Amino acid sequence: TLINGHAGLYWAYPAAAALFFLLPLKEATASNIVFVVSMSVVSFITFPEADFWRITFSLGLTCLFVMIFAWLVGRLQVELTRLATTDPRTGCLNRSQLADILNGQIQMRERYERVSSLILLDLDYFKRVNDTHGHAVGDQVLIHIANILRKRLRASDLVCRVGGEEFTVLLPETGQEEAIQVADSLRLLIRDTPYREQAVTVPLSCSIGVALWRRDGETLEQLMESGDKRLYLAKQAGRDRVESGQPKG
Repeated sequence: TLINGHAGLYWAYPAAAALFFLLPLKEATASNIVFVVSMSVVSFITFPEADFWRITFSLGLTCLFVMIFAWLVGRLQVELTRLATTDPRTGCLNRSQLADILNGQIQMRERYERVSSLILLDLDYFKRVNDTHGHAVGDQVLIHIANILRKRLRASDLVCRVGGEEFTVLLPETGQEEAIQVADSLRLLIRDTPYREQAVTVPLSCSIGVALWRRDGETLEQLMESGDKRLYLAKQAGRDRVESGQPKG
């Protein structure tokens, strides 16, 4: 603009807008503040005073509107990511996200021989809760369980709701013995923390299966099947228990 006058000025507006799509919002905002101030100085030197004010305000407003638009797009992206990766009822990760994470853990297991364990947890007789107290209470019970799991587990542990009343917990860097201890502590905590809301009290218990990566080449489907078999054994053995042994057959 200083060299070519208006011919250079025309490129200032797309350049200012482009910064918001090339840089993070904070850096783009800071850069545009410097840019607008610099353009104001150049305009004051190059153009009449009336043009100086028009350029300064129009360029400043352009930056402001594009900044608001970029901020809204960023929030929308965050919200879309949250909806795509989490269960809307409990806020836990959903099944599709679990599959991606477990595949990543399998690769880490094969490449670096790291140990991880998987807990499959299913609430006992949950259908009775819905039949007795209604689905609204049932939804609150699921939220209650999700909160119990998050409070008990480490920040590195991942809680997923895989459907209905079933939750899956991934324990990175955790061997089978430690995973069994965690699973049993979760079982006892759920049993000792019934859902209470006004006049409604819902006693709770759960059945848990614990699975561990046992060999290289084990697929996600095989791992989940192993956990499902142990969960089935826990239910068959009377519920409110943890199963981790090798299922027969």
